Amino acid sequence: MRGESELTWDWRDIPRSVRIAFSDRKIGLHVRGLVITYVLVVGAVYLAQLAEGRDIVSVWRQTGLAVPIEIPDAARTTLGIVSISVALIVGWAVCVYYSIAVAKVTHEELRGEHFFPSGEAARFARKHGGGAFGTLFGILLFALVIRALAYLGGMVGRVPYVGEWWIAVGAVLLIPAFFAGLLFAFLTLMFVAGAMLVPAVSGTTGHRSTEVSYQLAVIVWRSGWRLFAYEGVLVIAAILAGAVFVVVGLAGFSAVLAGVAGAYPRFTDMLIAGVHFAWGDVGSQVAACLGFNGTPGPLSLPMLVGASISAVSLILVTIVFAAYVLSIGTVGNVLIYAILRRRIWGDNVLDGSPSDAPNADVEAAISPEEPSHNEH
Repeated sequence: MRGESELTWDWRDIPRSVRIAFSDRKIGLHVRGLVITYVLVVGAVYLAQLAEGRDIVSVWRQTGLAVPIEIPDAARTTLGIVSISVALIVGWAVCVYYSIAVAKVTHEELRGEHFFPSGEAARFARKHGGGAFGTLFGILLFALVIRALAYLGGMVGRVPYVGEWWIAVGAVLLIPAFFAGLLFAFLTLMFVAGAMLVPAVSGTTGHRSTEVSYQLAVIVWRSGWRLFAYEGVLVIAAILAGAVFVVVGLAGFSAVLAGVAGAYPRFTDMLIAGVHFAWGDVGSQVAACLGFNGTPGPLSLPMLVGASISAVSLILVTIVFAAYVLSIGTVGNVLIYAILRRRIWGDNVLDGSPSDAPNADVEAAISPEEPSHNEH
């Protein structure tokens, strides 16, 4: 059965993202993005700590592999600010790329292609990801230009004698400045909405940045309140589902580990050491949540190797939890885009043909030249 036949085309479809997102391909794609981002941030933080002259061993003992919590301390130097900023920006771009791939997988599943390969989705994201990045950077650049022009206008006021006359005469520009402020506010709303919705639009349609920007502007202008209301429903669904996933996952995980520890008590020492490697001084608290208390005794070389492997595995398990929440967000935004596209333009992005439903809520008559997602 095609996924579109199960949709009600309103906010009630959004909680379905909790179920649709629970997929090995979707979670796996987001795991790749989060792992790359995590490695970049870890490297940037340790680089900043080295440049500051801090003892890396002491940092390791405090935080282990959970070094992102050291970002505020590491960002106290110029090198730290630059390296961490670059790592975060690149990591964000990687996560957007994989969000586009997940959106493509979701779109194909809703169209009835339940075995669409993740590799093909990744290639699609590489080919069409420019539409998402171009839209977001274009909006941001436009807003920064408005802000920069206002700042430059104020800087002219510092010029002796001429500056005061400039400010006095420039008062006639207050009305244009007011409308420029409205445009700046609208661009801000577009950027916030785009950060949530644009990967879903690119993954669903493969449109260029101009077309994505146009659709985003129409959505914010015509149904902005509905978009943010839907996003609120999605956030609530993601938080609740993520919390349930964590509780159930940790309960089952701790039960399995307790079984191993019951058969081989030294496993507890290895696991506690692994948790400490993964999260530093907070590791004992995490171990206590899993039902393992105490301080590990001296470990043999095989146990140290096992503790190191356990640390990496625990970090990956944490990333899987986060990837599921991100998967819910991506799937939910694909559904939100499909709903808004139907309400505003009256067409169904799941099959590329105009909706033939008699009660379609068409809120705007847009030019028939609006490109279909099949054209790209």
